[in-house]
Amino acid sequence: EKVDESYGFNSTVKAIIDYTNDNFTKDISLDLLADEFHLNKHYMCQVFKQTTGTTIHRYIISRRLARAKILLHQGHSVTSVSEMCGFQNYTNFIRTFKQHFQMSPKQFANKK
Repeated sequence: EKVDESYGFNSTVKAIIDYTNDNFTKDISLDLLADEFHLNKHYMCQVFKQTTGTTIHRYIISRRLARAKILLHQGHSVTSVSEMCGFQNYTNFIRTFKQHFQMSPKQFANKK
């Protein structure tokens, strides 16, 4: 079943999602997004949340974590996965991964 990701055709939100999907491995700040799309930061966050039901920050984190799971399964080291997925530091990656999946990236990688 194909999920409609156009989010009620809010073109701004769709553009933000496309941009974050293409750039989630880089450091993406709300200020950068607001500049990129010529929007007021608070307005942008509000519209994104109303449209998707989640925050921009949470969306980016989920994209990073989804990619991290794939890379860990492919046998990449936890350190390199942390960097490849755009986490600013290793400790933050471990903490975030544990919060979402109730296990460390290493435990996840070792579980077949």
